[in-house]
Amino acid sequence: MFAPGPLAAGSAVNDALTGLADDELLIGHVLTSVAGWGPELEINIALSSMGQDEIGHARRLYALVAGADIERMVYERPAIEFRASPLARTCPVEWELLLARQFLYESAADARAAVLAHSDVGELATLVTEMQHEERYHLDFWLTWLRTTAGRSADTRDRVQRALDQMWPLAAASFLPGRAAAVEEGLGLPDGALARARDMWLSQTHAACEELGLRLRDGNPDPQLDRLEEMLGEMRSVYQTAPGRW
Repeated sequence: MFAPGPLAAGSAVNDALTGLADDELLIGHVLTSVAGWGPELEINIALSSMGQDEIGHARRLYALVAGADIERMVYERPAIEFRASPLARTCPVEWELLLARQFLYESAADARAAVLAHSDVGELATLVTEMQHEERYHLDFWLTWLRTTAGRSADTRDRVQRALDQMWPLAAASFLPGRAAAVEEGLGLPDGALARARDMWLSQTHAACEELGLRLRDGNPDPQLDRLEEMLGEMRSVYQTAPGRW
């Protein structure tokens, strides 16, 4: 359906990179959509800037698997073919849910990028290394906001805890991109590298929350939090007036 990019091979690697790109696209869409929610002008500007960063990352990842067909990949691909993770499919409407979702997403992305940057696929390793500089700023922002909010009062900490209770089961199911062993082989990564990165992420994220009096409690992901089709509808509303002519 799409003209191939340099890494397109109909493989586990293709699927994993498409999933990572889908995640970045949806995360970026939400952040740019909610810019204006923040209590301060600087926060609103930061949300918009981070959202644009994520959309830019998505575009570059899509180029690796879809070549020049990025717009069609985003705007014409059926929703059922999107490989976004459960966490990225959420569209938070309360600030504490957005905070919890973004902290968990960025901490996982940082741990995963530390592995992918060592891929022997040069195009991907270079891209991930460049992305890491922006992603680390994102993680610092959300971790700082989490610390500030959790330490403000018992009420705000309780609200963040309830948000983590909703988002954590989705995050825990979202870390590994597809079939980890096949992805590692295709990217020239050591066996078990992604699983070890996930274990480190779990340990560090639990520790960071415990320091703030918060807990990451296991549970079943809530399918009602999936807003993929709603978000695609928002993104495609203008494109659908004249498909393929933009």
